[in-house]
Amino acid sequence: MRTKGSAYQAMYHRLARRIGSQKALVAVMHHLLLVIYRLLKDGLVYQEQGADYYQGRRFRRARNGVWSVAWRSSAIPQVDPREVA
Repeated sequence: MRTKGSAYQAMYHRLARRIGSQKALVAVMHHLLLVIYRLLKDGLVYQEQGADYYQGRRFRRARNGVWSVAWRSSAIPQVDPREVA
């Protein structure tokens, strides 16, 4: 990927570590074709997400997962609204 700081470059490097450079390149091209199709079909304008898009998304998913596990295990005190009033 030639454009520095793009979401596709970050996606490529993230995938290349796991599946190899050639497969990662094909996966990024496939994703790019899907985005182009959706843009042309729906008449939308492309907005670059930035290189930290995938990192931020992974962080948000991990954070939300921790909260849901804590909530299910009652580590966070749950207040019944009827008891407060």
